[in-house]
Amino acid sequence: MTAGSYRPALSMVLAHEGGFVDHPKDPGGPTNQGITQRVYDAYRKLRGYAVQSVKYITALEVEEIYNKQYWQLVRGDMLPAGLDYAVFDFAVNSGVSRAVRYLQRLVEVDDDGALGNETLLATYELAKANEEELVIRYCANRMAFLKSLGTFPTFGKGWTRRVMGKVYGFQATDVGVIDAAVMMARQDAAFEMPSSIGSQEGETPAKAIAPAADRNVFPMATPADLEALAAQNDMLAGIILTGKLP
Repeated sequence: MTAGSYRPALSMVLAHEGGFVDHPKDPGGPTNQGITQRVYDAYRKLRGYAVQSVKYITALEVEEIYNKQYWQLVRGDMLPAGLDYAVFDFAVNSGVSRAVRYLQRLVEVDDDGALGNETLLATYELAKANEEELVIRYCANRMAFLKSLGTFPTFGKGWTRRVMGKVYGFQATDVGVIDAAVMMARQDAAFEMPSSIGSQEGETPAKAIAPAADRNVFPMATPADLEALAAQNDMLAGIILTGKLP
């Protein structure tokens, strides 16, 4: 539940995302380090930059996009250790709103897709009772969602390895999101990335280190900042859909 969790969490996300890919069955299209061409185009257009291939995305751009468009919107700095990584990774893989809604359903609050104080309070209460169980159930529900997708036959093996690791459920020595998140919760501290993440098929060790940008470049968001970020993400979504600035 600290800003110090961000870089370990980002390192693990980047290890699972790997480098540049352009799979014909991936609806996201060309992607580099988990960032799609459409998201990157919108990011650069909004800042008045020329559009370029996502192949050339910089380390600072990667860190800013992940921090502002994912970590801050899921309020990673406020979530319990371990759960922060699990929700962040789900948001990166399947969208912020969906990741938040799955948490809200688990903690039994209105699933509006916006992680507010009511959701945080309910999350804290369940985490106090059994945080490890909360993480395990969250990851299991995420896995059930992934299995429901029509693209699971194509991407399911990689998704399963990412979320569950080599063996279903939690194992202290496994490398899935569920495993790392439970260990982060158990230690309640920044978790050292398992060395084998980045060595599996489809993963890229060279991408498994979070950019060494100053964390203060992306300060903790206030409620007003979060509202502004959400509005900016709505604008980005419009640019992605239309290809035009508002």
